[in-house]
Amino acid sequence: MPDILVEGSASPDGNGGINLSAQPVIIPTGTNTPLPLSPEVGWHIDLDLGNDPPVDGGRERLEGSSDTDNWWSNVKTAAQLTWEWDQGVGDPNRTFVNDRVANSFRNAWKVNEARNAWYREANTGRDMVNTPYTDHGGGFGLEGLLRAGIDPIEQFVGGYRIESIHVEGDYLRFKLTNRTSMNSFLYDQGPEWERKTFGLNGNTYQNYIFTESINYNRLKR
Repeated sequence: MPDILVEGSASPDGNGGINLSAQPVIIPTGTNTPLPLSPEVGWHIDLDLGNDPPVDGGRERLEGSSDTDNWWSNVKTAAQLTWEWDQGVGDPNRTFVNDRVANSFRNAWKVNEARNAWYREANTGRDMVNTPYTDHGGGFGLEGLLRAGIDPIEQFVGGYRIESIHVEGDYLRFKLTNRTSMNSFLYDQGPEWERKTFGLNGNTYQNYIFTESINYNRLKR
């Protein structure tokens, strides 16, 4: 994930946001050049964690999304989640459903793998309704780091798991799960602990859920 620094102090405002006493900066992964957040993004970061109205009544019909879609909003969300994990504050369990945060994963490397695997399994004659595709690994590593590109949510999450792809009528429902921990921050080279044991850098958990239309052109007739 990118380094997120605040030159000064940060404190919650009591309404789910952060008041910043100085300019926050983000250092993108792989560089040493800080990118200051502009005054428009500002001296106050709202806890805008992806509660945008669902696309198409809650069911997105298009595959894929651009890394630049909602980029600044997602930078703020990634910064907020990182700050909460670091400080041991906020909700340790969050779920994002068909919003701009969940949509960040529509074109993710491992999601594309899982999507292709689902269609392969479906074309073998497997009953995908009653035996959904499950437990597809979403490892990160150097390749994941590069493939995530400038997507701030993917960079924040790092490794994740595609827990399931369920059929819901003419739609596929993807559910991704992630644990943010000191171990994952140190690329699986360190300890981890639950927040109730010790708040700072204690584990937090996220679910990312999105739906998309089944592409019947990819299925054998």
